Amino acid sequence: MNNNRVFATVLSLMISASTLAQDKKYLINLPQQYDENKAYPLFLVLHGGNGNMQDISRWWNNRTLKASYVVAYLEASTLDRAPDRWGWRDVFRERRNISNYFEEITSNYNIDTTKVFAGGFSLGAKMSVDLLLADVIPLRGVVSLNHGGRLSTAVTADNIRKARRAHKRIVIMVGSEDHRYRRESRQLRDLLKAEGFVFEYMLNQGVGHERPPGFEQKLDQALRFLRH
Repeated sequence: MNNNRVFATVLSLMISASTLAQDKKYLINLPQQYDENKAYPLFLVLHGGNGNMQDISRWWNNRTLKASYVVAYLEASTLDRAPDRWGWRDVFRERRNISNYFEEITSNYNIDTTKVFAGGFSLGAKMSVDLLLADVIPLRGVVSLNHGGRLSTAVTADNIRKARRAHKRIVIMVGSEDHRYRRESRQLRDLLKAEGFVFEYMLNQGVGHERPPGFEQKLDQALRFLRH
């Protein structure tokens, strides 16, 4: 293959990836018997690295979310692996995107903006915590499941104190056998504790970097804590 053909192939792939990244990056699940005259809580779900919104929508759910929440499954903009595996790699870009998605969702659906929550797996957990501590959108609380990708730059003592004063909450779920990433969840726990932040730490025994057994029930427990 000559140099011109190689360049054309690379350019074609770049254009394809760029086009994919510009598509709408969320899926919406409306609650059963959705009533447009009633305001609903909103839950944003963020997939892990090398993931997508379709995959996580298959398992991040339970009866409570299906019955009572508008749920938005968000998708990152950095292509981890073609054609459809994405990661939350550019935090500042994703903050802008998610802020725009939030404005669009709250314009199209009747959302109670005092009851907005988020949750994510691995890199999506990192992004969820970032959104709350950077105050990107009016989140009331987040669920961090097996936090991965190092702590966000938004995880500072000052931001934690601001979030504490705003009565925000975080649920940290981590597998006892998540040897590569569990240290991040412990670091987050210790920083929150040092600033008197209200959080819950759920250690899933015998579980690695994966969805824990009984996740639907654990998610209900987390939601009750976040709603306080």
